Amino acid sequence: MSQKGSSPQRKRIARRQPTGARRLMGRNGVAWWEWAWLCGIYGAVIVGMSFLGATMRPYYLTEDRYHGPTRIYSCDGVLLASLYEQYRVPVTIDQVPASTIHAILAAEDADFFQHRGLNGRGILRALWADLRAGRLVQGGSSITQQLVRTELLNDNRSLRRKAYEAVLAMRIERTYTKAQILERYLNAVYFGGGAYGIGAAAQSYFGKPVAKLSPAESAVLVSLIRAPGEGNPRFNRPLALRRQRSVLATMLAHGWLTPRQYQQALHEQITIRPRKPNRWLAPYAVEAIREWLIAQYGRARVYQGGLTIRSTIDSRLQRAAERALRAAVHAGRQQRVGNGALVAMETQTGYIDAMVGGTDFGSSQYNRAMQAHRQPGSAFKVFVYQAALDAGRSLDDVEMDAPLQVDQWSPHNYKNRYHGQVTLQEALAQSLNSVAVRLVVELSPYAVIAAARDAGITSPLNPNMSIALGSSEVTPLEMARAFATFANGGDRQQPSLILSVETERGQIYRYEPNREHTVSPDTAFLLTQGLQSVITNGTGKRARIGRPAAGKTGTSSFYRDAWFVGYTPQLCTAVWLGNDDRHPMAGVAGGSLPAQAWATFMRVATQGQPATDFTPPPTLVQVEICTASGKLAVPGCPHTRMEYIAPRHLPNGLCDLHAQP
Repeated sequence: MSQKGSSPQRKRIARRQPTGARRLMGRNGVAWWEWAWLCGIYGAVIVGMSFLGATMRPYYLTEDRYHGPTRIYSCDGVLLASLYEQYRVPVTIDQVPASTIHAILAAEDADFFQHRGLNGRGILRALWADLRAGRLVQGGSSITQQLVRTELLNDNRSLRRKAYEAVLAMRIERTYTKAQILERYLNAVYFGGGAYGIGAAAQSYFGKPVAKLSPAESAVLVSLIRAPGEGNPRFNRPLALRRQRSVLATMLAHGWLTPRQYQQALHEQITIRPRKPNRWLAPYAVEAIREWLIAQYGRARVYQGGLTIRSTIDSRLQRAAERALRAAVHAGRQQRVGNGALVAMETQTGYIDAMVGGTDFGSSQYNRAMQAHRQPGSAFKVFVYQAALDAGRSLDDVEMDAPLQVDQWSPHNYKNRYHGQVTLQEALAQSLNSVAVRLVVELSPYAVIAAARDAGITSPLNPNMSIALGSSEVTPLEMARAFATFANGGDRQQPSLILSVETERGQIYRYEPNREHTVSPDTAFLLTQGLQSVITNGTGKRARIGRPAAGKTGTSSFYRDAWFVGYTPQLCTAVWLGNDDRHPMAGVAGGSLPAQAWATFMRVATQGQPATDFTPPPTLVQVEICTASGKLAVPGCPHTRMEYIAPRHLPNGLCDLHAQP
């Protein structure tokens, strides 16, 4: 009884599971008339291939859309980055070894050099495979058809697309030689892992140029073409090796490998290179360059146009800058230092030699050197003294350092220490807040803003009395540019990360330094002279580097920001330390870790260069001053200093403290 009951059930199950032939006409398969159409098209194409090939017009492919990645180099020739969305290494057919070409033919189109665009035997094999599977599983496409699909059409498995593909393949065969078609195909086909073309695949998987591929390695690569994800040797090595052996067997069958070569290839140890991330050197500078390039030339040209960028970055100084900043941040961990920035700019050209926008580009692409607007603290006082010099004051003028109140605001000196009567130069060296505020009261905040604009500050500045203490926010790059103006004798430069942009046809952009005379040479030099005293005997003593240098410390309220900005005649560098969330640090002032980081970097940057001094303008006169009386020194003065002074500010008379009666 059980047998009688089970037989109809088995029949019903059999009817619910049709054979491959039945599936061709089932609801989930392809209708019989579609298969008839497909067979008719294929048959007509195969029969009329010779006639059509002789009568069709040629078809010209557009110029290769991919000219290679954009490569960014340092000024000393080091590759900093390659920009691409698809990893490609274009090759010529002459660079591809014969064994690699034979592997391609074995895997994709063994009759490539015999047919005229369509592989009749391949089509029939694919048609039979489709019939057996009950669905479209193979296309039987020739290499030329694959090229058409890649360059001109898409991967849609429709009969109409297949018809277009066949016609265009024959037209292309009338236009190009087999070598040209194969070269274009080898550079266009996808090998998985982001690698497009055999050149990129050889580098990505084996770390070598295509010319050095062995037959065994070639077989591994070409087996990826039909299923680049499924058979990737990085993730499915057994399947990749099975496909490799199949390709090698086909090569042997066609006589492209001798039995000995076949055995050697089978036993060759295949070492797959781990996929490496596209890491950049000087990443913050590279990202800034990338954004500028896209704004100027568009994304497609940047990622596919093969541009060559010569940047201003000096690879040696860039490494030194990264080391100096990391060391400073690491040293300040216990003082809650979270991050920092360093930017170095050539004073006479505006070239940016080094840029570090943070300690870890991988975790944060925020470029603190260019984008972080932070309070500069006392480093901003330089513009207060610039405005005072422009107004006719002298650094030898005396001002009162004492508590004061301005509009119900009472600024305080560091640790509430006051010194009474001091010269402006002493006030600048010791960063006395009360003196800077008194100068702003005398000059007005607008005069200070105008001076800062002349030097190179472009950020919004608030016209209030607290501007004397750096309450308005600026970027490290702005500060480097402004201080470089003083080092450059009052001539302001536009900072630049790019020297030139080149295509295959030649140069399309070149940066030309363009000096703007914005600050009086007298003011620039006198201010530099005052800033030298900051390093020699002021708040920036830790920035001493054994040669003439000028600079200024800066610390904002509650130690949220710590700065040191300084320069030699050739190079200006700004260092900032702080936290992105503006959380206060524990007592980190500009004269501590920032000054140390600045000195560490500048010692490397100036290594091997002569220790040159700043050049005074001819309008100033050099005199010897008695440090006790502030007047012209006489032979009996025990302590003197040499100082450049504007003729209108020469001291009245000789020193009367040490003059002989």
